[in-house]
Amino acid sequence: MGGTIKLVSNEGDLFELDVEVAKKSEVIKEMLENCDDSGEDVPLPTISSDQLKKVVEWLEQHRGDLDRLEGVEKDYNSDNIPEWDKKFFDLSQVELFDLILAANYLDIKAMLDLLAKSVANLMKGKTAEEIRETFNIECDLTEEEIEKIQNENEWEMIADN
Repeated sequence: MGGTIKLVSNEGDLFELDVEVAKKSEVIKEMLENCDDSGEDVPLPTISSDQLKKVVEWLEQHRGDLDRLEGVEKDYNSDNIPEWDKKFFDLSQVELFDLILAANYLDIKAMLDLLAKSVANLMKGKTAEEIRETFNIECDLTEEEIEKIQNENEWEMIADN
C-alpha cells in the first residue's frame, strides 16, 4: 500500500506522512491492515500537535532504518544514541516525557528505545536523591529505612570515593 496518510492531533491539526513511514507505528500498521482503505484521516486523540509534529519528524528522519530483526539482541547501552537523535531528544523533561507517551501510544519501538536511553542518560552518575529531585519523585522511605540501605551498601559508597 503506497500513498500518504493524514494523522490528526487532538487539536485538529493534520500531519501528512507516507504510509510506509507511518507503519513504523505498530498501531497505525495494524489499523491499516485491519481496516478497509477508506482514505479517512486518522484521529489521535491523546497526542498534541507539538508531540505529533516531533513524532512525524522523527519518523521521516528514520524512514530508511531497518527494524530490529526478531531474535537479534536489543542494544541497552545508553551511550549508543545516534548524534541526530541526541540533538533531537535534547528537550525539556516535560517535552521528553510527553514524547515518550506519544511514542508509546503509537507503539513506535525504535523511538521508545532511544527515548528510554535518553532518560537513562539523565540519571547517569546521579545519587538516588538527585534522581528524585530531577524527576520530582517523593521519597517514601523513612529515615530508618534510608539509613539501613546506606549501611547495607556502605562498601559501594566507599568504592565510589
